[in-house]
Amino acid sequence: MKVLYIGCYRDGTGWGQAAIDYILSLDAAGIDVVPRPIKLNDRQINLPKRISELEQKDSSGANICIQHTLPHLMEFSSEFDKNIALYATETSNFIDSDWSRKINMMDEAWVINNQMVESSKASGVRIPIKVVPHATDFQKFAQGHKKIEFPSAKGNFVFYTVADLNKRKNIEAFIKAFHMEFEPNEPVSILIKTSKHGQTPEETALEVRDISNKIKQDLRKYKNLNDYKEDLIVTDFVHEEDLYGLHHSCDCFVMPSYGEAWCIPAFDAMGFGKTPICTNVGGMSDFIG
Repeated sequence: MKVLYIGCYRDGTGWGQAAIDYILSLDAAGIDVVPRPIKLNDRQINLPKRISELEQKDSSGANICIQHTLPHLMEFSSEFDKNIALYATETSNFIDSDWSRKINMMDEAWVINNQMVESSKASGVRIPIKVVPHATDFQKFAQGHKKIEFPSAKGNFVFYTVADLNKRKNIEAFIKAFHMEFEPNEPVSILIKTSKHGQTPEETALEVRDISNKIKQDLRKYKNLNDYKEDLIVTDFVHEEDLYGLHHSCDCFVMPSYGEAWCIPAFDAMGFGKTPICTNVGGMSDFIG
């Protein structure tokens, strides 16, 4: 068996990281896998060395093709014994799109979580569907990672999130819940690790600050915004090791997202022994008891 894996693993996104982990897990399992990238953005990233090595392999002779991309970009090919559609959705259905027609052209569908099975069937997907959860390297949870020091949070219990700055992630709910619940004299802190494509870290930090100030004004708990707990905002694009250190430095991961196919940061937080508080959607419903 030889697998041609087509995916967005060069995009520097959570979706791209999922593709990297899938490819590496296939390789670790002894599968002859050949990755080929699709680029949906202009980000440039440093790939794991093993992915770069696998890219150098000849794809001829591959008898299975996994297309890990948006369904409307998928194409069936009779050259393969099996064409697999691997996709992620974060809605209850996708009836109003052309996705089900494109997926049904394939031999088999792989989805990320059990809720996706129901949403796919509700949208008219008729081919066999299998749940293939996101892969991860469990060795990282056993390794020591350097903590990141936040002076203003020293000695505090830190609630934190790691998410892109967009409406779906619902960071506003996290900020609002924290400042509604805790008083300035309590030994707790809030930390938001976020980024936004097309913005500099400084621009993103300013946007988060504006969002938080608007929430505080609407809460009207204190006359002066400076009387609220300080929001720790991290917007620099950090390496994996830095993110692992962030998990070690904080205490309780929060993800109030409206929809998540999996949520790698929530899974990693749990792997590092942190308590995750998440909405009951998608992959998080599968791996949080």
